[in-house]
Amino acid sequence: MSTVNLDTLPEALIFEICNELEIFDLVSLSEVNQNLRTLANTRVSFWLQTLSETNLILPLARSLAFQAYDAKDLNIAAHRAVMIERNLTADVPRLRSWRHIEWPFEPTEGLQEEDMAMWESPTEAVSMHLVDDEGEWMFNVSSNNIIRILHLRTGKLAACFDTLQYLEEEIEDGARIAWAVEFESQSKAIMIINCFLRTDSDGTGYILLE
Repeated sequence: MSTVNLDTLPEALIFEICNELEIFDLVSLSEVNQNLRTLANTRVSFWLQTLSETNLILPLARSLAFQAYDAKDLNIAAHRAVMIERNLTADVPRLRSWRHIEWPFEPTEGLQEEDMAMWESPTEAVSMHLVDDEGEWMFNVSSNNIIRILHLRTGKLAACFDTLQYLEEEIEDGARIAWAVEFESQSKAIMIINCFLRTDSDGTGYILLE
């Protein structure tokens, strides 16, 4: 029975094989030998189809079309995404990094929290939160309707907005508000800062406008 050496296959055929693989298998393929490692680092076609269809979050530093990244960026992102997913789905996930952040949050130079914010407990302050894909920033919305933007790497408070002045009875159609959060589902939400409101079509609520 004859065997086929991947190194002897044309690149076009190798890329056709890549297009049929899930991200986990494609990452494994990229590590088989030096030739495949070179293709994974130099040819975007090695990753393009699979990464455009994966459900994993790819830790890419910029928001660009996949074709705009070089192969090395896609290679690193795919390996990190697979590593994170395998860790999170393991029976005992490993804590790979952590940072202890003191309460109250240490403000950046020149920043002063509002009076109401100074009286909040840690539990109140993180009543709801969102973290960006890179794990760089955390947006906390407190139970008292105060938003804090925290830089996670330094543990410092970058911004604090007290929005108690934006009471529902005072909001008019087209009013500008400092920030708002709109939930698309239980696990996904959109946070908009410095936006307008308009009344929706049936008059029962408001729609956020950038």
